[in-house]
Amino acid sequence: MMVVDKSGRRKISLISNIGMLKAFSMWTVAIALFSQSGNVVDAKAITPLIFIYYLFYDFPYTSMLVMYTLEILPYIICAKWFAIMIGLFRSVFECCLTSRTEYGSLFDHRF
Repeated sequence: MMVVDKSGRRKISLISNIGMLKAFSMWTVAIALFSQSGNVVDAKAITPLIFIYYLFYDFPYTSMLVMYTLEILPYIICAKWFAIMIGLFRSVFECCLTSRTEYGSLFDHRF
């Protein structure tokens, strides 16, 4: 059984949105403190806050973007829209993997 079925979409969305708001607020304060004082401790606080923000983002929105979209669309459009979403994701991902710059591929680690 999924977590959404037990606790509900509204509760999960509220937890996620409040967590993102708090994490982003702390992230903004840490950046402001670092830019004013130049303290290294403030700069080191930014990286975990980015991960905390995306933890709250990924918890509901990664699955709900696809699931909710497929749930509200009519059956005839549902499969077509899902194929378009997958096709766009795949083409963007392949474009990033195969695109070449003057320095090589985007994921080429030779510097």
